[in-house]
Amino acid sequence: VRVKELDSLKSRWIRTVSHELRTPLNGVTGVFQLLRKKAVEYPDSLSLIETGNNAAQTLLLYISDLLDYFQLQSGSFKISPVGFKISEVLNKVCSLIALKCSDREITLVNKHDENED
Repeated sequence: VRVKELDSLKSRWIRTVSHELRTPLNGVTGVFQLLRKKAVEYPDSLSLIETGNNAAQTLLLYISDLLDYFQLQSGSFKISPVGFKISEVLNKVCSLIALKCSDREITLVNKHDENED
């Protein structure tokens, strides 16, 4: 009985923490979306905004993955297929890595052909 209580407390804690993390991250991504609309005139800032937005989106995905893990453990996880374009994923990954590369004077090249999605 005690183990079930602890498991229930853990699940509730994870849901609460994930909500507390998601809420500000959603606010951050909203700000990035607004900045993206305003920064069309400044291409350099647009790249930085996209990178920040991608980083925030990635954190949201990690939080979702964590929740999925705990749902798997509890047996309440439901699988839903989701379509995606590999080129979009690669572009996001490259934009996250690009800043680190430029800091180290490494040229990052994304040669994926978007017509192959």
